[in-house]
Order: sequence, then structure tokens, then C-alpha cells
Amino acid sequence: MKSKMNHSNAFVLEILLDILLFSILLTVALNMLIKAHHLTNQTKELHNAVSICSDIADIYEVGSGDFSEIQELFPEAKGTDSYITIYYDKEFKASSKENAEYILTATTVSEDEINFAGSAIDIVFSDIDSNELYTLRACHFNGLAMQEYEETEVVAYVL
Repeated sequence: MKSKMNHSNAFVLEILLDILLFSILLTVALNMLIKAHHLTNQTKELHNAVSICSDIADIYEVGSGDFSEIQELFPEAKGTDSYITIYYDKEFKASSKENAEYILTATTVSEDEINFAGSAIDIVFSDIDSNELYTLRACHFNGLAMQEYEETEVVAYVL
């Protein structure tokens, strides 16, 4: 009879150890899944931020060197001659300020900070809590001014 009790005690102990091991493994697996989900969301945010900033930079670079083309393509954009703000919802579509989850801000770079004939803007994409997700500088080169600049340099070397 004593051997039956030892055998059933060993069986209960084995089941408890199995449940404990299973619980530990389940906790580790859930932790890994949560981290993977978080990384997936961060990657999605970064990918969309890069795409949106690149699109704005392309519009600026091939345009006239100001915000007029951006404001034509994004009527919900707010700003002045020196900056522009576009709000995006959680699906990364341009939206109103009230529905915004993300903010794109583009500001002109002063002429002192650039060393070429043209203009530049700094584009910052951030979440609603002002955490920067991506930053990009876009440049618009003025071909005529660049040609005059090169001719001035050549004359300076001749003298």
C-alpha cells in the first residue's frame, strides 16, 4: 500500500512539474510574440514615415523650390512660406488635426546652412507625442543660379 502512495505521489509531482515547465515556456513564448508585434508596428511606422517623407522631398525637389506644389497636392496642409504641416491618421492618410496620429513638418533651411545655389527644407515625421520617427533634408537646385556661381568661380581663378 505504501508503494501505491509513493507511486501516486510521484505521478502528481510529475504532473505539477510538467505544468510548471509548460507555464514557463508559455510565458517566454508570449513575451517573444509581444516583442515581435511591437517590432512589426515600429517597422510599419518607419516604413510609412520614410515613404511619406520621400514623396514630399520628391515633390519639393522637382518643383519650384517652395511649398506651392506640396500645398496643391495636399490641400489639408497648413503653413506659411517658411514651414508646412501635414497631419496623418493611424492609416497614414492625410487628415485633419483632430484625427491626427502623426505629423509631418517641413521647414525651410536658411541660406547660411546650404552651400549651393538653390534652397532646402528639413522634413520631420513624428508621432502625436512629438517622437521623431524620420528626418530628411530635401534640396532644390537652381540651375541658372548654379551656372552663374560656376562662372564666378572660373573668373576668380583666372584673375
